[in-house]
Amino acid sequence: PDALPVEPFRLAQLRAPQAVRLNNGLTSPAKYQIRNQSTIWEVDARQLTDTAVVMLRRALEKQGIRAVPQAEKTATFRIQVRGGMAQFVPVPTVAASARLTLHADLGDGTATSVDGESGSGFGVQNAFEGAIQNALQRLLIDPAFVAYLNR
Repeated sequence: PDALPVEPFRLAQLRAPQAVRLNNGLTSPAKYQIRNQSTIWEVDARQLTDTAVVMLRRALEKQGIRAVPQAEKTATFRIQVRGGMAQFVPVPTVAASARLTLHADLGDGTATSVDGESGSGFGVQNAFEGAIQNALQRLLIDPAFVAYLNR
């Protein structure tokens, strides 16, 4: 999560200071397999959601928005893996791509979803982390999310 920061200008429209509780809505592992002819890679949507929550928390805290367990405002996140591809290439490395959807259930009963996608010449994990970063960039300009945090 440290290597993939959220662009600070995307946070500029959020009211600070304030507090929000960020939750992972996936309470058990949610495994997804990516296969090619010779290898199977497995990703866990619960762990991907944990990564998204940590990345978002760090970005919000840099802007003066604290993520605390007792906050009135809440956002519960779930990542849904939409697809992935991986193959070995001669370098040797693994070229990979990832697509996912980040769902956010907000404390006022509303919800929003944003897609994220990314590719990487450095493996499956980097592709999924890039897709999470892409989804968070979109979340931070999503009208429903911004309106909820600015109330």
